[in-house]
Amino acid sequence: MSSRSLKIIVWATGSVGKFAVAGIVEHPELELVGVKVYSQGKVGKDAGEVAGIANTGVICNADAEALIAMDADCVFYCAAQPDYDDLEAILRSGKNIVTTTGLLYPKALDSNLQQRLQAACIAGAASLHGSGINPAFISDVLPLTLSSLSRGVSHIRAAELANVEAYVASAPEVMVEGVGFGRSAEYALDPERPFVLWMNEYFGQSLHMICDHVDRPLDATRTQHEVALATKTVKCGDVVIEQGSVACTRYQWLAEIGGQTVITLQILWVATPHIEPAWPEILGETGKWVVEIEGTPSVQCEIKIVDSLDPNNPGFMQHATGGVAATALHGVNAIPYVCSADSGIKTFLDLPLMASRGAFQHQ
Repeated sequence: MSSRSLKIIVWATGSVGKFAVAGIVEHPELELVGVKVYSQGKVGKDAGEVAGIANTGVICNADAEALIAMDADCVFYCAAQPDYDDLEAILRSGKNIVTTTGLLYPKALDSNLQQRLQAACIAGAASLHGSGINPAFISDVLPLTLSSLSRGVSHIRAAELANVEAYVASAPEVMVEGVGFGRSAEYALDPERPFVLWMNEYFGQSLHMICDHVDRPLDATRTQHEVALATKTVKCGDVVIEQGSVACTRYQWLAEIGGQTVITLQILWVATPHIEPAWPEILGETGKWVVEIEGTPSVQCEIKIVDSLDPNNPGFMQHATGGVAATALHGVNAIPYVCSADSGIKTFLDLPLMASRGAFQHQ
């Protein structure tokens, strides 16, 4: 790879995009050159102001066509939902894409969409890579890696258990309108809601990736979505969760082979301990991911995010905040690898082992 910095555009500055801006600014191989925003209130502001860091000299812009016409190597795409017209135009302009908005394993999606994106990659001599932490690292990369420690693997489980009170307060558009916190059970569990369909598609890609990589294509997938309701009215910032409304969600995505469940992906999110049913596995939990491999030997891995492990600088980062930061930085750290790859759709299975390329530079 060239010694010059790679020029990066960040596409959207929501919770993930803000951490991406900061991560790119600090990365030794990357240069922030453009920022796409959707809110008119952010237009004209310095990207640093929007991201909560020092000014960068890069001004936020809502003009998608102008950004696509810019000279850049890669777009870090983290809009709330994918706009495939924009993605195609970005790729055809010759820019690589790293996205945290799905597309982890497009082989599992509609074949026409996969062909459309692959054709755009080839036309622009660009690569497309889907990244993130969960789904992505926790739901496929880590389980696959840990499975190499066992023989006779019969079941893989990857679960996220977290108190998301702070996330409900900071991102109501996702947690209230999307997930359904503070809404009725009927609303949250509606299988035809776009957010639910998107989540099913998103995690379904991880199921397919795991099974394909162990050379056992899955026979079927299932979803099991449940909610627990608040037993008293509580507040999460400005969000009010009324008694009787959704205060905890349990999502499960399952893969079956030969009539047996071989993979279980779970998300348990709770906003208050005052819930019914009072699921014991989530009550009192601050936040962690657990990956279990049932085999010989069996393996259990637990991951938590903290501010620092330095005994002179200890601290705890809220799981929701840390998870968003990790989502962004996993993608940011993938950028140099994606820009060095051949043209086309590139999943984690197509790229080398990725690492923090800025490691050990602040000693």
